[in-house]
Amino acid sequence: YGLMVFTLGYGMMWATLGQFTDPALARPDFRAVSQYIRQHGDPARDAVVLVGGHFAPVMRYYLDDAGFDLYPMPPGLIQNVDKPLRYADLSALNDAAADHNRVWLALWQRELADPGGIVLDELLRRGVRREVAADFGEINLLFFDVPQGTTFETKPQPANPTDRVWGDALALKGFDLAPPANAPAGDTLDVTLHWLPRAAIGKDYLASVQLIGPDGKLYAQADHMAHSDFYPTSLWQKGEAVLDRYAVAIPPDTPPGDYLLQVVLYDRDGARWLVDGQETAPLTTLRIAP
Repeated sequence: YGLMVFTLGYGMMWATLGQFTDPALARPDFRAVSQYIRQHGDPARDAVVLVGGHFAPVMRYYLDDAGFDLYPMPPGLIQNVDKPLRYADLSALNDAAADHNRVWLALWQRELADPGGIVLDELLRRGVRREVAADFGEINLLFFDVPQGTTFETKPQPANPTDRVWGDALALKGFDLAPPANAPAGDTLDVTLHWLPRAAIGKDYLASVQLIGPDGKLYAQADHMAHSDFYPTSLWQKGEAVLDRYAVAIPPDTPPGDYLLQVVLYDRDGARWLVDGQETAPLTTLRIAP
């Protein structure tokens, strides 16, 4: 009996030690994250935004007496992974920015609550990221300055509206483009597609943003799973805005002239999804300079 107790105790000791030494067994260290915020944060200026709201209770336990305002996204304890965060949910981020000029962003299992990455994306676009000089494993902690008056978009609108429809399921409501009209050879086009699902999409599609020359040849393109591998088209929800970003690198030896920018959707087997009966959807024409 004594040997059995010793063996059991020895095994438990090594199992416990493994939580700290074996990455596969390590538990998320919410206490360390909270201590870092306590040491480097200011409750009078800082909001703490938690993406993956199911860990809000433990963070509140560690931070409650420090006076930090917590903004869990989503707010509920139980998540519905079939209904991830949407742009309308960024109202919580606007609430945080209204009363604070700095934001701590803690991400844990973000792919469940925010597979589209809209919270991080909006903070990166509108805030100023500051260094966090520590690593917390599977918990990502980021820190941002948020200028006074910053507003996060809850209903994103494209700079260039379009009305392209794939079947009855998916509409392209428009796109953003930078630079907007002219670009030199060797530059990169930043393209954001504004998708609007009209119905459930039965499979995952990849998107290709392509630059076609006046001679009809393909000069540049950017392809990836529409939006991302974390949030493919089969998971998109009817009526939600999905912003899909691409960086199209223009080769330095691209001849000058007027070029067509277009988008193509295709499945994993390479079969194209027709848009208005066509294989491609034209976006705009832009001039490539020498």
